[in-house]
Amino acid sequence: MKPFLFRLALIALILSSFTFAPLSARKSSSSPDLAAQRLAQYGYILVKSAGPTIATGTYRTEVLLRMGRPAEITSDGAWLYPNFEVKDSRVQGTLVIRFEDDEISKITLIPAKQKIW
Repeated sequence: MKPFLFRLALIALILSSFTFAPLSARKSSSSPDLAAQRLAQYGYILVKSAGPTIATGTYRTEVLLRMGRPAEITSDGAWLYPNFEVKDSRVQGTLVIRFEDDEISKITLIPAKQKIW
């Protein structure tokens, strides 16, 4: 029984190394991080959506229900949510949600250290 378990564990170890090696190699040799480039070039990134339900046109009350209270509200009424990450990127920053007539008019991501208020 022991040789069977040993062989099974050895096969699982070999297969897992083949499974995970290409994923880690692909991450390091992947295409350039476009979000990071745009953030460095422009100082902000336009965001299409923040999750599956928050996008341009979403009502303020829906944002409050889905994302909770913002960490800060600027003098011009923008809501700030810190520590947001861009999917498939190393970029992290503050999500800025601007409203017009109680609907989202613009969503941007700014660097975490950047202040807008």
